[in-house]
Amino acid sequence: MYNQEEKEEIFSLAIQKKVLNKRPTNNPSSSEAASESTSIN
Repeated sequence: MYNQEEKEEIFSLAIQKKVLNKRPTNNPSSSEAASESTSIN
């Protein structure tokens, strides 16, 4: 179904999402809120 490169890309994206969701932000599910909070500081 997927070739090896696609599997690795999807896997790395999934890891990036998990890492972002673990960050202590007010609304970790919203990347816009995260970028706003970083630009304010």
